[in-house]
Amino acid sequence: MRKTAYGFLILVFVILSALITGCTGHQYDTLEDFLAGEEMQSLIEEDKSALADSGLSLEVTSRENQLIYTYTYSQMLEVETAKDILKEGMEAEWDAFQKFADDVKKSVKVENPVVVVRYLNPDGTEIYSETFSAE
Repeated sequence: MRKTAYGFLILVFVILSALITGCTGHQYDTLEDFLAGEEMQSLIEEDKSALADSGLSLEVTSRENQLIYTYTYSQMLEVETAKDILKEGMEAEWDAFQKFADDVKKSVKVENPVVVVRYLNPDGTEIYSETFSAE
């Protein structure tokens, strides 16, 4: 269980990094514009396909100043155990996720953008979430 949940966390980071790396250099007016861009949509679809066999699905949405990455497990996980594992992994990669939030700020003309990373069970129960604010 620990290896699976933590492995997915690392995979998530790789995906996040790839998404933003592919889209920096262009300034978008809104997060919606950023997500709707052809390049971003292509990257999201590639990442969804890559996750298909991993037991996780991905949905990327925006709301006001939030860029929200929602990862849903295909099988139910015991919330407290998975939460602790995901929290530990998130703390270990905190600087990288923070850099990702900073990169979003550089790519989008939005005041105080935040990146929200959420993990859900198949029934929609939240296992863990973390919010990263751009500095």
